[in-house]
Amino acid sequence: MAKPAKKLVIVTEKILLKKIAKIIEETGATGYTVLETGGKGSRNVRSSGQPSVSDTQANIKFEVLTPIGIWPRILRIRSQ
Repeated sequence: MAKPAKKLVIVTEKILLKKIAKIIEETGATGYTVLETGGKGSRNVRSSGQPSVSDTQANIKFEVLTPIGIWPRILRIRSQ
């Protein structure tokens, strides 16, 4: 029987992959998918404030399917 779940999508810089993966795993999520991604929008600013000039500054997207109670924990850890 299927259980209710939520899909959490996190778009961030590739350089943060290991840090975000660790946060997701520490909350009890059992898995996630990571995709290289890109696009256009008002938030297209690097954390360094400089334009992207290398692959390490490319964007990635995490997709996490979690039981309803886990995704708020991921967000709380991030905001601390």
